[in-house]
Amino acid sequence: MVESDNTAYTLVLATMENNESEEWPGKRAYFEQKIVDDETQQWKYNEKTGSITSVAFPKYTLAAYQGWLWLVNVKAKGAVEEYPKSVQKWFFSDKKQTLTTVIDGIDNQISIFGQPQQWAWAEVASYEELNDLAGSKLKIEYC
Repeated sequence: MVESDNTAYTLVLATMENNESEEWPGKRAYFEQKIVDDETQQWKYNEKTGSITSVAFPKYTLAAYQGWLWLVNVKAKGAVEEYPKSVQKWFFSDKKQTLTTVIDGIDNQISIFGQPQQWAWAEVASYEELNDLAGSKLKIEYC
């Protein structure tokens, strides 16, 4: 996260280790202090599908749902009806420094509402909604 340059921490996108529940086999995504060898903070981009998966949980992909960013297993059995069932495509914009996806024809990006801080849940909203808010720019570091 670019805005973490102004904090005591280098904030990176991470994921929880456990699913929310059996009916919601998804892990919350949040921002946390960078730990070099932590696989819950490492991601892989699949150029063919546009999906982003966790190194720690390769069967899970990033998905936006009701304004929050999740790591979900789209092939999970027994999930509630509204659970994401298809892989979501993501794009990185160098110009805007955002990680975006299209929801209902509108570009949405990953961010934090308010001040960047550790353990803040990753949120997803339209570019217009987040344009002037702190915590809305990301950068990619290759490992």
